[in-house]
Amino acid sequence: FFFAWAHRAETKRPAAEMAEPASLPCIQKLEEDVVNKIAAGEVIHRPASALKEMLENSLDAGATQITVGVKQGGLKMLSIQDNGHGIRVEDMAIVCERFTTSKLRAYEDLQDISTFGFRGEALASITHVAKVTITTMTDGSQCAYKALYAAGKIVNSDKKAEDPGRPKPCAGTRGTLICVEDLFYNVQARRKALKSPSDEYQRIVEVVSRYAINNPHCSMNCKKLESNTSDVHTPKASTHTRNIGLLFGQAVSRELLEVSSDKLQDKDLAYKMHGLVSSANYSSKKSVFILFINGRLVECSALRKSLETVYQEYLPKHTHPFAYLSLFIQPQRVDVNVHPTKKEVHFLNEAEIIADIHERVAQVLLGQNASRSFGVTPPAFGAAPGLALSGGSTAAPLPSDAATSRKRPREAEGGEAEIAAAGGGSKVPKAAAKELAYKMVRTIEQRGAMEQYLQPQAPVPAAAGPTSASDIAPADAEPQRPKRAGPTAAATRRRRPDPDQLTSVSNLIAGLDANAHSLLSELFEGASFVGHVNHRFMLLQFRTGLYILDMCNVTQELVRQLVLLNFGRMKKIALTSKPKVADLVRVAIDMDGVWQEGDGDKHLIVEKATGLLQAKAPMIHEYFAIEIDDEGRLCALPQVLQDYVPPLARLPLFLLRLATDVDWDYEQRCFDTFAQELADFYAFPDVLPTGQQTSAPGEGTEPEATPEAEQGATQTQSHTQSPTQTPTQTQTQTQTQSTTTTTASAACGRGPDVALSGGTARHLKWLLQHVVLPASRTLLVPPKAWATNGTVVQIACLENLYKIFERC
Repeated sequence: FFFAWAHRAETKRPAAEMAEPASLPCIQKLEEDVVNKIAAGEVIHRPASALKEMLENSLDAGATQITVGVKQGGLKMLSIQDNGHGIRVEDMAIVCERFTTSKLRAYEDLQDISTFGFRGEALASITHVAKVTITTMTDGSQCAYKALYAAGKIVNSDKKAEDPGRPKPCAGTRGTLICVEDLFYNVQARRKALKSPSDEYQRIVEVVSRYAINNPHCSMNCKKLESNTSDVHTPKASTHTRNIGLLFGQAVSRELLEVSSDKLQDKDLAYKMHGLVSSANYSSKKSVFILFINGRLVECSALRKSLETVYQEYLPKHTHPFAYLSLFIQPQRVDVNVHPTKKEVHFLNEAEIIADIHERVAQVLLGQNASRSFGVTPPAFGAAPGLALSGGSTAAPLPSDAATSRKRPREAEGGEAEIAAAGGGSKVPKAAAKELAYKMVRTIEQRGAMEQYLQPQAPVPAAAGPTSASDIAPADAEPQRPKRAGPTAAATRRRRPDPDQLTSVSNLIAGLDANAHSLLSELFEGASFVGHVNHRFMLLQFRTGLYILDMCNVTQELVRQLVLLNFGRMKKIALTSKPKVADLVRVAIDMDGVWQEGDGDKHLIVEKATGLLQAKAPMIHEYFAIEIDDEGRLCALPQVLQDYVPPLARLPLFLLRLATDVDWDYEQRCFDTFAQELADFYAFPDVLPTGQQTSAPGEGTEPEATPEAEQGATQTQSHTQSPTQTPTQTQTQTQTQSTTTTTASAACGRGPDVALSGGTARHLKWLLQHVVLPASRTLLVPPKAWATNGTVVQIACLENLYKIFERC
């Protein structure tokens, strides 16, 4: 009892002490300006989020062209202009107030919402943290209207105006232009928390890029206001794949796989999906996952992780795929009112839909896993070791065989091997040679051909050799490197001016020299023959690099240049059986794909083409050694390359193209196009244009005039019988020439992917190695385009191979 009484006495307080202290805070209603700033901070995090809201408004307005301008990362100025339907002048007074929208009337409308915006908070939030100017014009309006907004209200800068709360008329175009200046000028804490302007600009570019991919019908452009070039530019009426290639590079777009799923009729899933995902050939250190749901850019971490799980079986560690997915889910099954920025949405049966997408992507990747393809970009030729690309710098001098070769000590098995340092010719000690082994190359070409290591084949027939019987080498003889003059002598002989040359021809030759690639010239003069890949591609070794050459392009350019160099001085191939030009042109007209109904009457075309060639016959004969007599018969063709007869099955088409494709009106253009047509005629069969092919023996009928032309090519002025030749030699020569012509004609029309017969393929390889390549070493001026268009491509480098060998 005592303790209970003492406790009551101790806890008893006077009434004054029991009163409420005055320092406790009281609950008050926040001012509207404070509320708006807080709400604005939830919707507008940074310039990119403000742009996202305005970009969605432009798309809701039906815009097909959107232009974004940025200054200082969007903090100083952020502008967006579209060609949408615009804003009515009556609505401009309340367009920036909170909870004003044209897209929602009742809460039930959220169940079937199809637009991006619906709350009416975006522009209002921006006006509370920035200065906003809106210029808009509708279709029915005679002028545009402009208004400046602050805190959701119109603030007219002209204080003398009669009604400061009304927009002012101005000049403009259909659509809306919104300029946001000094973003977060009144929220310094937020402004200081942002990163650098360059980082904010990259986020803006990322937003525009993603919406450009999902809306290929709309042209989007994004650039810095102080710059003249755009960082994002997509055309109108484009495609998803094309925009991905423009924005993320062709390395991504060419590896894209289409994935789709249509489950709208499924009661549980009720969704439709279309997307593009990268194949197993592509991987990147940065993960790119673009997801749109009902046209809205959103995030879904669960779906992202699910896709990453699929690619774990195909991609290396710490690498990621590229994925773009666009989902359509019935609006009543999606809750878009989850996040203030609308970057997150919830939808029914989310786990089941993610599982279905996971399965679809896995099936697409599994179907592509049977083979791997790797895209190879032809490197710039000058990137090879020891070659320079920069202007002003010079390549290392090409070492000569006599100056750079030295003998290594004999190996245990005996024998000697000649090696040379790629960069210089001074002798180095053996110890130093081991350190620089990856820079040394072998200079004995007789031991470098690939054919030495292949299974021996039957001896090459006479058709595969030269037309002169005295020049035919034994089948088992080692190939000899063709003799050639030094680079200086070759260049001097190559460019020797002709005082009687026409000015137009001199200009064309000067253009060849001006367009020459000096490093490629060194390659052709100093490279060693390695072997043939097939009848089209050849391997050459230059210094420590291995190069593959497209000999179709090389042959075509070589013939074109030789026609210009020997202008008016070419030898002739006399035809013993002289076909009529009209008959040959008629054969060309009857070829598949040459004549179309819109070209006119065939007989009229033949008559006009024959008449034109007959009228130009004196000039053609004098300049190009093509002889047409008064009766309209073809008597002779030019001999551009020694020991090489063009495929005469293409003769009809060649004559037709002379009449239709040569520009006869201007002298220089005429000679240039004529040389190009001769180059196409003399080039190897792979360069035959599509639709102008003839059948090989046993596969169809040859053109009517072709056998006559082939028989007529058995006698040439450059190979007439001399008094010292015996009849047997002359007969062998004629048979060889005839067989060569027949072989070339039979190969005519075959594309690069069509297999040639063994004899024809060997014949073409022989011509490439012993006729075309030697002529190219001293007479060809390689153009600059060959360094980038795939004509000359470096496929291996000794230095890089050593790195791989060391790892192994």
